[in-house]
Amino acid sequence: MRRVNTSIPPAASLACALLLSTPHLALAQVDPLTGIEMARIGAVNNPGYNREDPNGRVTGRGSVSYEYNIGRTELPSHLFLEFYNALKARPDPVPIPVNLVAPFRWGGEVDPNYSGPGTRYRLRSDLPNAAMNPVGGIDWRTCAILCNWLHNNKSTAASAFLNGAYDVSTFSQSTFPTWTDQQAHNPGARYWIPTWDEWLKAAHFDPNKQNDDGSTGGWWLQPNASDIPLTYGLPASMGGSPLNQANAGFQTDQQIEYTVPLKAYPDVQSPWGLWDVAGGTREWTETVGLANGQPRWRLIDGTGWGDFTTTTDFVWSQGALLPDDGITSVGFRIASAIPPPSSIILCSGVFLWNTRRKREN
Repeated sequence: MRRVNTSIPPAASLACALLLSTPHLALAQVDPLTGIEMARIGAVNNPGYNREDPNGRVTGRGSVSYEYNIGRTELPSHLFLEFYNALKARPDPVPIPVNLVAPFRWGGEVDPNYSGPGTRYRLRSDLPNAAMNPVGGIDWRTCAILCNWLHNNKSTAASAFLNGAYDVSTFSQSTFPTWTDQQAHNPGARYWIPTWDEWLKAAHFDPNKQNDDGSTGGWWLQPNASDIPLTYGLPASMGGSPLNQANAGFQTDQQIEYTVPLKAYPDVQSPWGLWDVAGGTREWTETVGLANGQPRWRLIDGTGWGDFTTTTDFVWSQGALLPDDGITSVGFRIASAIPPPSSIILCSGVFLWNTRRKREN
């Protein structure tokens, strides 16, 4: 099992050196706007995936020529609640040209004590960890509009939802056979839906992997710095085996799988420190899938809760959906730009972890 050594600097020390270049260390910080721990993904111009690829889709993918941040967790309910209320509980409906899919599985519910305007939601009182529930059942377009809202500093102005990361006016009503949605986020976007290459790198590429030829840096088949398929099941904190590693691949009569909070498997992380790459929800990416040369799908990756057909989470297990599909098992993980050094806030929310794995042969 991977050993994680986390340390928190003293609160009095509000600045420290960026340690991405230090061997076996990576840096994460709490994003002050979202409250999400963000991992900084370095190793610029890393090699693309170069191992087995039975589906012929992933070879050469996953190389990224810039640094970026990505959430160590998927979108949590507390942030989606704030966004959804800003969007829905208002007297002036936001003029979005498409119908957004309401989340089906998350830690929120309609607030019965609210009488308007619009509709307000609240966290579920019957879920002890409702604020950290993954958000599933949201379509790609809802994720894009959330990124706009973040880009605009959570402004409640209607315009804050319509552009910033993505131009909502490009979203088409019909997704068959093709759609007109803006394919990539705006240059200068502060938050966005990660591309498939960004997602793959954060989930499977390890700059410290020791290869048989003596070189350093390479790809793992699984999203926990391993080639061994994960063990799916409830976490030990909820009565499952301590050997379980992800919330996917099983169903319970009581649907307990939908109440497992993020970070419930704390020792199961990607090489960059991402939690729940497998389990929680499958994750939207920005990357477009084509049919006959025309945009048809957005790619998704990872495994989803309640999916009892899931048996593996190999690096080549990519899927695709129409951008207006709100599938129970699908959510997303936020990516963001690297701020200039003068604006980085390092405080008690900074975590350093050792990414060297110690394994038995």
